[in-house]
Amino acid sequence: MLIHFAKKSNGIHFKLCLQGSYVVQMFAIGSSASLNYLYLAVVDIVMNKAIITLFGSKYLPAYAVVNLILNFEGCFTSGMEGAGSFISISYGECNPVGQKKACDCVAETTLTLGVVLCIAVELLAKFIPGFYGISDPEIFAAAVYSSRVLGFSYLFGCVVVALAVVVVVAFLVVVVTGFVVVVT
Repeated sequence: MLIHFAKKSNGIHFKLCLQGSYVVQMFAIGSSASLNYLYLAVVDIVMNKAIITLFGSKYLPAYAVVNLILNFEGCFTSGMEGAGSFISISYGECNPVGQKKACDCVAETTLTLGVVLCIAVELLAKFIPGFYGISDPEIFAAAVYSSRVLGFSYLFGCVVVALAVVVVVAFLVVVVTGFVVVVT
């Protein structure tokens, strides 16, 4: 397939259109998601190292359960990142009513999502280790306990994601406004 794209008779031609300002904007808009992935990667590295150092590799399956729950949180809280578009549009239109409505929606969704996820993990904590085939009672108990602790953290994790979205949008508005004022 790559040979096809290299031929001059190919009907699809790639044109490199990298413009610094667009690249900066894309990374600025995606900074919230990037920080979230960076956070997950750092947590993964630190937790794996800590578990192996403190308890040995025996407890890594328990962390696999914790990691599953962390990844599910990312799936559900990614909707908060989408809210940034609504907030940005409201700021761009100088629409304080729209800004308030978007921020209120983010706050209500955050609280609801945090509570629902917390309750779901609390109810399902005893079943999640079985999904991984953990049969050792000591590791099973550690996985259930860790799941419940992490489930409780959903209440705070959802709030952090929502605040990150609002802060990033506000930061971008200030930077872009400042840039426009300097240019004009």
